[in-house]
Amino acid sequence: MIMATCLGLTSIPASARHGWGWQGPSIRVQELSELHFGTIAPDQHLAGSVRVRPNRNSASHCGHPLICLEGGSRGRFRLSSTRTRFVHIDLPREATLSNTSGATMRVTRFRVHGRNVFRGCGFIRRNIPEVIGVGASLQVGAQQPPGHYRGTYEITVTYE
Repeated sequence: MIMATCLGLTSIPASARHGWGWQGPSIRVQELSELHFGTIAPDQHLAGSVRVRPNRNSASHCGHPLICLEGGSRGRFRLSSTRTRFVHIDLPREATLSNTSGATMRVTRFRVHGRNVFRGCGFIRRNIPEVIGVGASLQVGAQQPPGHYRGTYEITVTYE
C-alpha cells in the first residue's frame, strides 16, 4: 500500500491489505510496512514531487515548491528462504493514487534496496531473512485537490 496526505489533507496507502505475505516452495515474502509519502502542502501554482528513498527510514524529501508537514517512510518487505537463493525484484514503472473524489497523483521511479539486494538483484541466505526497502517519487500537481489518496503497486520476486 502507498500513502500520502496533501494539505487541504491526503494519505496514500500501497496495498489493499497491510501486512500481506506470500509463500512458495522454500521462499516467503512478507510486507512489514507500507510506502508512505507523508502529509504534503501543495503549491497553488506549481507542481512538484516528493521522494522517499529505499535505503533510509527517514522523512520524505519535498522538492520545491512543496512543503512536507509530516514525514513519510519507505515500504519494507522481508524475504526469507530455507535455501540460499539468487533473487531479482521487479517494481512497476508507475502507480496511480486516487482519492474518493476521483483526483489522482502518479507514483514513479520505484527503487529497491537491501543489505544483499541492490538495484533489484541480489541473494537471500539460507535461514537468514533479508529486509528490503522500497522507495519512489510522488508527482503532486499544482492545486492538487485535498484528500486521502490510496493506491497499490506490485512487487515481483523471481528466484533461482
